[in-house]
Amino acid sequence: MALSKEKRKLLIILGAGSSLPCGIPGVADLDAKMAEWSENWESRPTFPKGAAGRGVFNDLWRFAEKYFAKNPRPQLGLRVNFEYILGEMISLASWVSPSPFGNVLTQVVRDATPIDDFTWPKDETRQHYYLPKPKPVGKLPLKRS
Repeated sequence: MALSKEKRKLLIILGAGSSLPCGIPGVADLDAKMAEWSENWESRPTFPKGAAGRGVFNDLWRFAEKYFAKNPRPQLGLRVNFEYILGEMISLASWVSPSPFGNVLTQVVRDATPIDDFTWPKDETRQHYYLPKPKPVGKLPLKRS
C-alpha cells in the first residue's frame, strides 16, 4: 500500500463563544467597535450621513431598538446586534440605490404597503392575506337611529 506524500489537513469546527479564550472579540465587543467606527466614518465625505450625526450604523441601531420595543416578538429570538444592523444596512443600500443597481421591490411596495395587485401573508398563521383597503368613493351618509 502506497502512502501519499501529501500533507494531511485537520479541520476543527468550533461553536459560538469558543474563540473568546483565544482573544477573538465576541458579539458584544463587535457591537461596541462598530458603533465607534460608525461615529468616526460619519465625518468622511464619501460615507452616507446618518440622521443624528452618529453614523448610519448607530442610527439604524436606534431605529431597530424602537421598532422592537413597539413590536416585541420574543419567540423569534431577535435582538439588535452588529450582524442584524449590517443586514439592515445592506437592505437599505439596495433599496435606495438607483436603477439598475437598486432593488426591484421598490416597485412592489409603496408607503410600506404592497401595491394593489400584490398580496402577502398578514400573520404568522399565513391564513390571512393582506388585501388593499378599498378606496373611498365619496362620503357615506350617516345612519341615524
